[in-house]
Amino acid sequence: MKIKIIKFLVGFYYRLYIVIISFSWVLKTNLGDKVIYDGKEYIVSNGVKPESWRLAWLKNDSGGWVKRKDCVKVRTLDNYIRSYMSGYRFYMTSWHSIWVNCGILPWMRRCNIWK
Repeated sequence: MKIKIIKFLVGFYYRLYIVIISFSWVLKTNLGDKVIYDGKEYIVSNGVKPESWRLAWLKNDSGGWVKRKDCVKVRTLDNYIRSYMSGYRFYMTSWHSIWVNCGILPWMRRCNIWK
C-alpha cells in the first residue's frame, strides 16, 4: 500500500512537471503548427532535417522542404494550444512512465527533448 502511494505521488509530481515544461513548446514551431511561408499559410508536416521544415501542400523543387528561418509561426490561440498539447502528449507518452520508474537520469538531460 505504501509503495502504491509513493508511486502515485511520484507520478503526480512528474505529471505536474510535464504540464509546466510543455509551456516551452508554445512559442516554438512544432510539427502540426501553422506557419507563414512566402506570404501563405502552411502546416509543418516534417522536421527531421535540422535546418528545414517540410510544409504540407507546398509544391517546390525540394519536395516541400524550406529553411526553418524562412517560416514564421502563426500567432493564434489555436496554434498555441496545439503546440502546448503536442509537448504534453510527447512527454506523457514517451517519458512519463520512464521518469516515474527511474527518475530523470543524467543521460536524459543530454537528450534533445528539452525545448
